[in-house]
Amino acid sequence: MEHLFKGNLIKVVAIIYFSISVYGDLRGQEVIGLSTYLAIGVIIYITCTLLSHARK
Repeated sequence: MEHLFKGNLIKVVAIIYFSISVYGDLRGQEVIGLSTYLAIGVIIYITCTLLSHARK
């Protein structure tokens, strides 16, 4: 179960990173700062953790 969750987390992070990169390219600017990216990732990780606990 834990292995499955880690696999999903990797997919989520990859999707987030791709989305941010595309968004930055569309605006013609540098990709959003690493600190902002990490903050978004942490928020989504916490959200996913809470949701997975709520389902049990």
